[in-house]
Amino acid sequence: MVMDMIGDADLDIQRNTKGAPWLLDLIYSAAERLGYQSHFYAVEEPIEDDHVPFFNRGVPTADVIDLDYGYNNVFHHTPQDTMDKLSPKSLEIAGDTILETIHMLDQR
Repeated sequence: MVMDMIGDADLDIQRNTKGAPWLLDLIYSAAERLGYQSHFYAVEEPIEDDHVPFFNRGVPTADVIDLDYGYNNVFHHTPQDTMDKLSPKSLEIAGDTILETIHMLDQR
């Protein structure tokens, strides 16, 4: 699981179609358990990111990413991409969800 760009104040994790469906479903289930499902998977699309070489080799992967960083993605890789744009609550939501996902994986 890759966690990338998860600190956006308007957290909206995309469902990356270049990932293991069962693992993406498990992440969503973890988010549901915690009441965070509204922050996950409103948009589904293929995303090229660090996990793709593993995905292409059949390794179960998931890219937990919010690609829309700031209105119309104005902060992504710009000088405005600064610490004051980060949301501790978004980091908590993403972190708690992944920890719950790991717990659920351990229970399998």
